[in-house]
Amino acid sequence: MRLLLPILMLVGCGDDLPAASLIDKLRVLAVQLEPPEVAPGNSVHGSVLAVEPLVKEFDDVQPTQAFWLACHTPPGSLQPLPCAVTENAIPPLCSDNPSATTCIVGRGLEIDYRPDGSALGADGTGEVLLTVVAADNGTPEQCLADIQANGGLPKYPDRCVVAFKRLVINGNAGAALNQNPELTALWLKQDELVEPLDGAQFPVGSEQSTPTLKLLVDRVPGSAELDANGNYEALTVSWFTTSGKIDGGRSAFDPEGCATAADCPMKEPSIDSSTSWIVPKDTTLAVTADSSRTVKFWAVVRDDRGGVSWLTGTAEAE
Repeated sequence: MRLLLPILMLVGCGDDLPAASLIDKLRVLAVQLEPPEVAPGNSVHGSVLAVEPLVKEFDDVQPTQAFWLACHTPPGSLQPLPCAVTENAIPPLCSDNPSATTCIVGRGLEIDYRPDGSALGADGTGEVLLTVVAADNGTPEQCLADIQANGGLPKYPDRCVVAFKRLVINGNAGAALNQNPELTALWLKQDELVEPLDGAQFPVGSEQSTPTLKLLVDRVPGSAELDANGNYEALTVSWFTTSGKIDGGRSAFDPEGCATAADCPMKEPSIDSSTSWIVPKDTTLAVTADSSRTVKFWAVVRDDRGGVSWLTGTAEAE
């Protein structure tokens, strides 16, 4: 999954920029296609993980809406643009013309899409780019129109986010198609106490003490697939929160006894992965949480072939 963002030249930046793992505005953290690789004519279910801070910066924030398009990836393109961002014409519906260069899949945080074989190359494989426009101010269709009128960039990037996901089309009979990795549980560990991230309790930091706790996530056994050479997929986790600081926004399911998955590709990845979370102080919690003093967390797992899934958790201040 890629995000369409303005290219900025940052000179002399200090430490006052928010961490990438902190949710302080509308963000699209992941786009999942289930399955991520499919034979022509088979249906795919798309889901977008669009999240916002618990305390909204804007008074007119509306429930996040999403709009989806599909387009063919140009041959040899390493970094294609999301669908329709530089166009002005209204594409046809994919259900009416699935072979169109660009077509409208539908509206909603979840959609269904059925690709045909028009994207296949000589080797029997191809790609379709699924693009999602998410907005919390006005409609996503208007958000896309603003992007088209603004040279392909969002006019209001904190209120309108565009992301895309490659869907692999495989027309080869008997091909082993990629599957999304799955997670089973999120945990919060304080000293020897391990609680599910479902209303777990945490101590609030102070000027004298800012505890660091551990976030853990478990995967489904067997969710790391083997390739034809007997090598396992590398599984990585991206971590996000609405408050506090995640000290290590990425972690991995590294095989036991190995520094990285690349060091031991034929050894199965570990079942769990973890990172550290520095709890928020009272002053931070007052502006990032509501009266319930709840903090939200997200763990997004990705394999190295386009598979993705996620879990959401919560913890409450003691």
